[in-house]
Amino acid sequence: MEIPTEDRSTMLPIEPDSNTGEEQSRYDLDSDTESLDSLTSSVLAYEYKNGRRYATYGSNQFWLPNDEHIYGMLFGGKLIFAPIKNPRRILDVGTGTGTWAVDVAMAYPNSRVTGTDISPNQPSWVPSNLTFEIDDAELDWNFSHLFDLIHIQNLNGAIRDWPRLFRQAYEYKSDTDSFWIKSWLTYSTSNLKPGGYFEVKEGDISAKCDDGSIPKEWSLGIAEKESLRACDSLGQTLRAPEYIKQWMEEAGFVDVEERIFRLPMNTWPKDPELKEIGRYQCAQHLEAVSPFALGLLVEVLGWSREETELFLVGVRDNIKDRSIHAYFSIRVVTGHRP
Repeated sequence: MEIPTEDRSTMLPIEPDSNTGEEQSRYDLDSDTESLDSLTSSVLAYEYKNGRRYATYGSNQFWLPNDEHIYGMLFGGKLIFAPIKNPRRILDVGTGTGTWAVDVAMAYPNSRVTGTDISPNQPSWVPSNLTFEIDDAELDWNFSHLFDLIHIQNLNGAIRDWPRLFRQAYEYKSDTDSFWIKSWLTYSTSNLKPGGYFEVKEGDISAKCDDGSIPKEWSLGIAEKESLRACDSLGQTLRAPEYIKQWMEEAGFVDVEERIFRLPMNTWPKDPELKEIGRYQCAQHLEAVSPFALGLLVEVLGWSREETELFLVGVRDNIKDRSIHAYFSIRVVTGHRP
């Protein structure tokens, strides 16, 4: 059973902790923020760059470190938001380290769960009702059965054609040219059962605040804008989350609902649970900022490594600054196939 949780997407603006006046309280986030360990086992096709592992299999390059995120904490343990009680077949597209797929397989032992990803960094031991497959989500899907639930999480920056991906989840149509079927005919491959649900969880890249505490000119904001520009030049937008609901509706899904959660940048909230969530987010953000910047600012935009490292000093200071009451919008969008 899933852990009951308050729906944080309906909460009022987050109240900041008032103890941020002194320099120590602004930047001292305890040793928890120094680092988060990434999986170290290397299997099959990995490319190590800038101290991080990046996937190399498939039709594109994934410039974002494929680290584990902290949505489980933010969602209070809730795995599935779609109103589906007993899904028999579940597909997790872009499963990453496979944490969500493992958790949902254990929560629904009578289901069959399939997790796909372009890099095989999933655990070797998994529940018996879970299988992992190496697959590129942007290629044609060739599953032999229909799913009750298709789930996508944290693929922002990894997908070139989001609308096509959503059409595949709903009903993908492609041209077939062979000696027994004329080239003008088309066939349809359905991947989701009628009445089945599609659920997407993605986070905005740009920080926001409700009280004007974000400076007009700050290093993190520059890094966000330059990262957006770099990914645009690669054809792999970082702006996808704000269009998820629109693309889902355009693909044909109905009763599409978007929930927006706020992920604190650091420990600035007064609420103890949000403060703890912010602590982990800050640690993860501090660890990711260097390889993220080196992959985009240096390798794509042509910044020198020296100027980038100097620039990142200010970025890290921004991330740790508790007087900046910033958060990232995490969008959970669900819809079902009629």
